[in-house]
Amino acid sequence: MIARVIPALRPHLSSRYSNFHLDVWLLGITLLLVALGLVMVMSASVSIADRQMGDSFYYFWRQSAFVTVGLLFGDSILQVRLVYWERLGPYFLLIGFLLLIAVLILGREVNGSVRWLAMGPFNLQPSELIK
Repeated sequence: MIARVIPALRPHLSSRYSNFHLDVWLLGITLLLVALGLVMVMSASVSIADRQMGDSFYYFWRQSAFVTVGLLFGDSILQVRLVYWERLGPYFLLIGFLLLIAVLILGREVNGSVRWLAMGPFNLQPSELIK
């Protein structure tokens, strides 16, 4: 069934992104992994979420929100032409190195290691950006 659905998206996505080749196998496998991850989060956290939050699907909904934000962010990244990313690459690398240095100075300890920067309502792990 997925093989029928994903190729049906090709004309829509191809018209949206001019000169953009859509790898339907990669897209399909990625969506399957995201769905599997959501199922795993739901099955592993039902009792804990019910006990701690009073809602059995609290962590599932939270993870679903993060997946949605990630997909929207990824879509916006695809809108930027590769030429701009190539031009901005050295600046992003410099910013990444500065963030790694900032962890040494301003880092927050979580589970015995200092890897995080507190950025208001969320924490940032600069080593993940550098990867």
